[in-house]
Amino acid sequence: MRLLINRYLEGKATREEMARLLDWLRQDGHREEFRQVSSEWKESRKGSPVAPEHLESWERLSSRLLETSGRADKLRIKIRRTFRYAAILILAIALPFLYFTLRTPQTEVGMTCQVISSGPGEITHVTLPDQSEIWLNSESTLRYNNGFSVDNRDLELEGEAFIQAAKNELIPLVVSCSGLMVTVVGTRFNIYSYPGEEEIRVILEEGAVRLTMEGMEDEQVSLEPGQMAIYGRTSRSICIEKVNPLHFTAWKEEGLNFYNQTLEEMVPELERRYGQKFEIDPSARSLKYTLSIRNETLPQVLDLMSRINPVDPVWSNDIIYLKFNQEKALQINKAR
Repeated sequence: MRLLINRYLEGKATREEMARLLDWLRQDGHREEFRQVSSEWKESRKGSPVAPEHLESWERLSSRLLETSGRADKLRIKIRRTFRYAAILILAIALPFLYFTLRTPQTEVGMTCQVISSGPGEITHVTLPDQSEIWLNSESTLRYNNGFSVDNRDLELEGEAFIQAAKNELIPLVVSCSGLMVTVVGTRFNIYSYPGEEEIRVILEEGAVRLTMEGMEDEQVSLEPGQMAIYGRTSRSICIEKVNPLHFTAWKEEGLNFYNQTLEEMVPELERRYGQKFEIDPSARSLKYTLSIRNETLPQVLDLMSRINPVDPVWSNDIIYLKFNQEKALQINKAR
């Protein structure tokens, strides 16, 4: 840059070089260097004539420099003040917003819903964010929001699920299913709650659960391990029975257990397991079965059912009609 200053002082700088010099002089700290080089140049020119027009050009540059620098300094001061006032204004606006945002419960903010489903004939096993494990039976749906395991452990169930709830005494797990809420801290239990069916069944394997009917929050029912609660949707009442939980949870291991259940109670399970539609002869609805199904095909199951009770499966298009066989019923009665 010293060479460029000397060229300017000697009156040899081009317009481009003068523009470069001016830009350089506008930067902090360069004016002092310019003055020093200028003083040295003037000392070296003592006794040598200097063109008046050049001295005039030099004065114009110096005046322009001082004027530009002054404006730049004022501009920098103005910018600093503007940013300071802007920061104060932004803070004044932001503080009330942050205050009300932090005080607003998360439930008032838009919540997203996670949905887990199991198709016909499928069993879905998932682990939730709180490390609870869920087995969803065929044609079942489970929902929870994006606050799950943070400020709530709320689940909505349609269908059947076996739940191994992770223990959390501060945030209980609450399962809602059509008018009935099941609250647990950490336990293993099964819920049967298919839409359109009259009964909701809750079977406790271990731990403890608390049942609450919608609109009757003050009236709660507790279960002990080995008990089943049956909630009637129409009657809005709960009865409790002593059961073997394994008889009702074998489905999660891809098995089905029926213990003294009527054909009418069995058919929905068979429909979900095999994806097959059934119709039942009214005379056969109350026939009872006790049997276990593991890997048997549907024809094998139907053959077993026809041997136990006087029922004949009749295929008609896509429907299996379970027809009561009067003649076979007479033969069974005589044998007994």
